[in-house]
Amino acid sequence: MKRSQDHVSASLSWTAARAAILLIVSVLFLTSKAMSQIEDEGVTFALGLRSNVVRIETQTRNHMEEGFGFVAGANAGSLYIVTAHHVVSDSQGKKQEGPIQVKVEFFGLRDGIHVGGGELYEAKRMEAYDESHDLAVLTVPAPPGFRWNSRCRCMGRPQEQQRPAELYFIGKSKKPESSNWYVAPTPGHVTSKAPRDSEIDIDGLWAAPGSSGGPVIGATGIAGMILSSTSDHTKALSIDFIKAAFLKWGYPWTLDYAKDVPQDMKPPACTKY
Repeated sequence: MKRSQDHVSASLSWTAARAAILLIVSVLFLTSKAMSQIEDEGVTFALGLRSNVVRIETQTRNHMEEGFGFVAGANAGSLYIVTAHHVVSDSQGKKQEGPIQVKVEFFGLRDGIHVGGGELYEAKRMEAYDESHDLAVLTVPAPPGFRWNSRCRCMGRPQEQQRPAELYFIGKSKKPESSNWYVAPTPGHVTSKAPRDSEIDIDGLWAAPGSSGGPVIGATGIAGMILSSTSDHTKALSIDFIKAAFLKWGYPWTLDYAKDVPQDMKPPACTKY
């Protein structure tokens, strides 16, 4: 009788253990699937928003600076572009004789992916800027044939700016390809619990030098703008701070959260590339 009871107990223990193993495997599978979906959404957003991103060349008397920016609004046929202040100023700290010349290149008008691709258009740096937060604004007439995702949900939610959100970027790839409008297949990870002085810390983004001013993008949209990037760490300026600055300065701002955009103004353009 005791042997029978021991057998039953052993069977029940094995059944419970097997159930526990199956539960753990199921949870891991669902978690992996959910994370994969988040990654897919982030990549999709980034690829779909390349038409909103411009490449920037700034020529001073003694130096040429490269970077990126992204369209945040439009008015009377002119586009208003977010970028890093150091990309469109004298980053060498020397007094210049004569004006600084800023030009932008748009994605897709010609060969908008590789270095030396499309036509460059002269842009104007707006008078209002925030040097302490490395934020500046450009304006340029929209060139013929240019289209950007002006009506889609392109502004990332606050959770995209907090640990452990996964972010992608649009900018410059590292050598040997050295491509522009590059979107890495794997994301970086936000390491800061919340933005500090409106800055987001990101590890593992792998944005190459020359990517400053480009957007960092999560599953819900643009989370911020690249300020600086090294091989293991990136700093970005919060999209919420950028929006507040635009509104304070009186510049047009079109980007917004998904729920703040009417249903009939959510075309699938953001998810196509």
